Amino acid sequence: MKGLLLNNEIVDVSASEFPVHASMTWIDVPDDCEAGWTVVDGIPTPPTPPSAEEQMRDLRLARTTKLRKSDWTQFPDVPESTRLAWQPYRQALRDITNTYSNLQDVVWPTKPE
Repeated sequence: MKGLLLNNEIVDVSASEFPVHASMTWIDVPDDCEAGWTVVDGIPTPPTPPSAEEQMRDLRLARTTKLRKSDWTQFPDVPESTRLAWQPYRQALRDITNTYSNLQDVVWPTKPE
């Protein structure tokens, strides 16, 4: 297998080489190599799994993004029925870190229609 190297990171993996920009280089990589691996001391290396703290940070970031996208539902000029319909969803988002600790396992609540 060939890995396309850019700034010490494998950005693509292919069975064969093809023409690329001069800033990139083809190197031999193991068959299980994937984009995202880095090259350390000339050896393709898989990424280090994120720590529990990093996983929780990513979960909180995704949760906060979903909350922000639904902030409009709680403005005073939004009909009360809409505000009330969205409140359980928003509370479930706030509580998501009580049940889950990473993005791989999380089951997001369903947005109201």
